[in-house]
Amino acid sequence: MSHELSKVNTGSGAAIVCIGDAWHGLQNAFTGDAAVDLAQAGLNFEAVKRPLFAELPDGTLKAIGDRHSVMRNDTWTSLGIVADGYNVHQVSDLYEMATEYFGAAAGWEMSSMGSLKGGKEIWFAARYEKDFEVGGSAHKRYALMSTSFDTTQATRCQGTTVNVVCKNTIRAAWADKDAVVKRNHNAKWNQAEVVAELAQIAASHERYKVIGDALAGEQFAEQQTKDFFKTLLGIPLDAKKDDVATRTFNNYSQLWTDFTTTAAERGGERSAFTALNAVTRYVDHSKTVQGGDRMSSATFGAGDRMKGKAMDLLMPLIRDKVLVGA
Repeated sequence: MSHELSKVNTGSGAAIVCIGDAWHGLQNAFTGDAAVDLAQAGLNFEAVKRPLFAELPDGTLKAIGDRHSVMRNDTWTSLGIVADGYNVHQVSDLYEMATEYFGAAAGWEMSSMGSLKGGKEIWFAARYEKDFEVGGSAHKRYALMSTSFDTTQATRCQGTTVNVVCKNTIRAAWADKDAVVKRNHNAKWNQAEVVAELAQIAASHERYKVIGDALAGEQFAEQQTKDFFKTLLGIPLDAKKDDVATRTFNNYSQLWTDFTTTAAERGGERSAFTALNAVTRYVDHSKTVQGGDRMSSATFGAGDRMKGKAMDLLMPLIRDKVLVGA
C-alpha cells in the first residue's frame, strides 16, 4: 500500500525520517542531528510572512489590508493566507521543542518527523518503549506533535495507537477526548508540566485499551456489521443497491472486504473491535483520498473524523462496561 508519501523535500507529498520501517520503506534514516533530520524531512526552511497585493485594472498594486502569505523561504511557495496577528512557529523551534518535550519523561523516544502538503503540515512523533495489548492484539503507543502553516491546526500533542499486524492507526483521543494537549512553542519551558502532559497521553492509551478490550467482547452478527458500515457511510438501512450512488456502494463493498481481511488476521473473530479495525484499515490503506495526501487525511482530516464517527457508533454497545468520559 502507499500513504502517498515521497522523498522530495519541496513536493506536494511528504518527506519522512524515522526509526524502523513505520512508513513501508519510504523513510530516510533518523539521525538525531537537527540539521540532517530537518533536511531529510523537507523541513530545512523558514516560514515568513509577506504582505499580499492585488493588481488593479491599471496595472498598479494595492496592499490587501491585514492579509499576508506565509511562504517557505527556499522555494517561496505560499503555505497559507493569514491575518496580521498570526504567529508563525518556525520549524527549527518546533524541532527543538519536540526533542526536549519527548526527552523529558522516561520511556519516550523521538521516532519520526515529516512534512505534508509541501510543508503546510508538519509533525513529530515519539514512541513509548513498551507495547501493549488491545482487544487481543499487539499495539504500539505513540505521541504525535503537529502544527500547520495554513491555519488548519494549532500546535498540539496527542496519543496515537498503531496496530502492529496491519499498521492501522487511530487517535487515542477518540477514546479520551481530553487527552489532546496544546502548547505555544514560545511559552516558557516547564519540564514538570511536560512530564505531566505525557503522562496524560499515556493514560489515553490505557483508556483506549479498556474500550478496545470491551469491543472485542461484543460479537457482531453479519447483518449487524453491514448495518454498522451502512450507517457509517450514510446509507439508509433499507436501501437497495440501485438506490445507492456507485461510489458510495464501492466504499461499502471495500469496507466489507477490509472487515473480512481483518477478521482473518484476528483468527476469524467477528467482533465490534474487528469492525473498528476494518474501518481504520479502510481509511489508512483503501479509501480514495482527495488530493492524494493519505497520511494527512487519516491523521488530521476526513479519514481521522471517520474513525472518530466509527468509535461514536460503537460506544453505546459497551457503555455499561466502561466509564465513558473518565
